[in-house]
Amino acid sequence: MFNCKEVCSETASLQDVTMSQDGSCCTLIAEKYAETSPEILAGQGFCRLLLSGILLDTKNLTGANCTAKDKYMATLLIKGAGRFGCSGFYQLLKYKISDISDLLVRDILRRDFKKWSTYSGMITMGKHSIPNTGLSSIGISIEELLKHEDSAAKEVIRFQESEKLRLFVIVSGHYDSQKNFKRELLVCTDTPEFMQNFLRFLSTNGTDFPLKSMNLADLRHELRAFEINNMLTSRRSIEQLLDEFDGALKKRIAFLS
Repeated sequence: MFNCKEVCSETASLQDVTMSQDGSCCTLIAEKYAETSPEILAGQGFCRLLLSGILLDTKNLTGANCTAKDKYMATLLIKGAGRFGCSGFYQLLKYKISDISDLLVRDILRRDFKKWSTYSGMITMGKHSIPNTGLSSIGISIEELLKHEDSAAKEVIRFQESEKLRLFVIVSGHYDSQKNFKRELLVCTDTPEFMQNFLRFLSTNGTDFPLKSMNLADLRHELRAFEINNMLTSRRSIEQLLDEFDGALKKRIAFLS
């Protein structure tokens, strides 16, 4: 197992565990192949795969987390870039990542999706349920997402239901036509009551998240869209706020039980 942050019950039985470090885990994988099976790196296809990971993880070898070993392995795998060279290949990769024209809505939502809960699965305490929370990050506007397919709004709800989420938040970070960065949220809950609980929590605790309601024609009643009027708001800060809501809800459920 590569890039393991800490040894736990799931990894304790593994014979070879490589702990997390700066740089790309693809560098570690390429290094292992170079030591044990260098003939595998003779093909352009496999070199391209590993080089892609290294360049994306290290922002074309210019990121703060880039190590000397990353640069060395990128040189070793340079045949994977072909005629583009590392810089040209990196730009091609970035274009491919941002190109969603051939993707379905559910595929866009799953590209950068995280689901979590303090408890594993769905736990019932009396008449109340402990929810799973999900978050997807997308690089297009909420409006563009909802126009990506004729039934895009329904697909968002289907995705939420398939992942068994009571709260599903889509975080949009994109640039508008004037090159201004925009941060938007699309909130989806399983019941109107849960939506009201979440919005009430945001109004009380989300002082760093000034929200402006977005009136979108294609929006279903199960969904609410907002623009965040604070450009410093990051995905991580939104995750932390969701964690706080999750914790507050669990305390309330425990009290009622």
